[in-house]
Amino acid sequence: GLVRRTVRVALAAAPDQPCCRADGTYWISGAFGGIGRHLADYLVQHGGCRSLVLISRSAPTEEQQAWLRQLVTHGVALQLLQADLDDAAAASAVLASCSAPMHGLFHLAGSLDDRPIGDIDAAQLQRVLGAKLGGAWLLHRHAARHAELEHFVLFSSLAALLESPGQFSYATANAGLQLLAEQRRRQGLPATVIDWGPWDGAGMMRSLAQGKRSRALRQLAPMAPAQGCATLAALLAGPARHGHYAVYALAPAAAPGQALPSATASPNDAGGDLLAQLIASETGHAANALDELATLEQLGLDSVGLIRIRSELQSQLGRSIPVALLLAGGTLAELRQRLAGLQPAAPVQAADAAPAAVTAAQRIPLSPGQFSLWYEQQRQDAGNAYQCAIGWRIDGTGLDIAALQARWDALIAAHELLRATVDGDDQETGPAYVVHAPATVQAASAIRQQAVQDEAAALAQIADMLAAAPSLHDSFATRVTLLRAHDGTGYLVLSSNHVLMDASAMFYVGQQLAAALCGLPPSDSPGAVAQYRDFAASQRQLGADAVARAAGHIAPQLLAQDGSLLRLDL
Repeated sequence: GLVRRTVRVALAAAPDQPCCRADGTYWISGAFGGIGRHLADYLVQHGGCRSLVLISRSAPTEEQQAWLRQLVTHGVALQLLQADLDDAAAASAVLASCSAPMHGLFHLAGSLDDRPIGDIDAAQLQRVLGAKLGGAWLLHRHAARHAELEHFVLFSSLAALLESPGQFSYATANAGLQLLAEQRRRQGLPATVIDWGPWDGAGMMRSLAQGKRSRALRQLAPMAPAQGCATLAALLAGPARHGHYAVYALAPAAAPGQALPSATASPNDAGGDLLAQLIASETGHAANALDELATLEQLGLDSVGLIRIRSELQSQLGRSIPVALLLAGGTLAELRQRLAGLQPAAPVQAADAAPAAVTAAQRIPLSPGQFSLWYEQQRQDAGNAYQCAIGWRIDGTGLDIAALQARWDALIAAHELLRATVDGDDQETGPAYVVHAPATVQAASAIRQQAVQDEAAALAQIADMLAAAPSLHDSFATRVTLLRAHDGTGYLVLSSNHVLMDASAMFYVGQQLAAALCGLPPSDSPGAVAQYRDFAASQRQLGADAVARAAGHIAPQLLAQDGSLLRLDL
């Protein structure tokens, strides 16, 4: 599918006019939550609001009543509606009983019930979706009665855009808000969606412990409530107030004294200490309190966390870490020993550094896994069994084509997988991954531009591109295409083949290209990345015992006791 990308928006430091009409009435759902209270305070004290309708699931506590009395001292008229938006029938009756006008609506209500995806059931999904997405739909229907409505603002979360462990249901609910807003805008109705990063001391993301956050979320700093409210006011006062925005603050870089253990003093000790530090960060434990005789599962680590730890280990130690080493099970002490017992390997090359100059094509035998993909590819008559694509739909003018081509050339120079073909003709060595010189690839891989009528035509063109897959032997499978619709919308498409490129690599490269097209600087690199030659070598060195241990770890998660595949019902 296509991913919508929103261009960076410059906001005025302070709006010239208050964001609220002096004669308007503004509704807030989830009003007694932390962010809801900050928003109400801001609208009254800085936004010019003189009439509020506050919707809450429960009656106000004594502390909340004191806050309401303080709010009234600023001269605002208040109406309280007690309604559980998860109960559509009852909530509709409560909303209909209120005769107040609605010049603006802010939907903040929501519910959290974080759990691993395997533990999600229908009741949990309904509970989380009900208040956030079901409530938004209910308010959408009620707002149809109010022709005076100017702002319909849906508070979403970056959990809908970034990896957020345990929050599948919450992320789904927030992603649904985007679809509702798009429907409203197609109907000519106001709609604004804001994917908020964490707020300082408020909001649902604060409940996600730092150790349980994804690497992306850990790069975000809690935003001061005053800053968040002021940003909202600036958006509502701007010319593009109806749209989809992400608002967040980046965490400052760690001070030198806060850096993870260095791998330079003693590689074995540093590797074990770094491993403990990463496990502690991932699970929320103190590093010096980890039980060395506990298994990783007992320490609270799941397979997703293991993959993140492997990435950090490779980045910090500057070497490839076989996945099987982490998936083989055992205690923390045993894992330390396996890490210390790794044979010295060629250092992992930093992602941002271009590899050594290649003057001629270099052949590297395929790893067993990629050989399997290549073999299945050959069995397909159409030859496009593993062809894949990722795309960004980009709204706005001023797309920087020159910057896009420059970023693509730089990525080609930096990453072998973008310069690769697969040669299966050598009968002695078998199929090989062939790395070509950057200049050769850049000359043959110029970005293709094509005009299309509309989005339907763009999707049809992408389908045709995937059906007419290039030969892995005769041409470079990874290509960049920019489709331009008559209304100015751009569709940036990165296509490749899974024999050469996995999903995470495609997403990273695609993000870099989309950022360049929108005039943004490169995003952070994914850390140190092994060249394919190192990966293939480590795969070929795996013995049967390592493969058996990895299979023994994975099989119980996929197979029932009778050998049948487990089914996951969502």
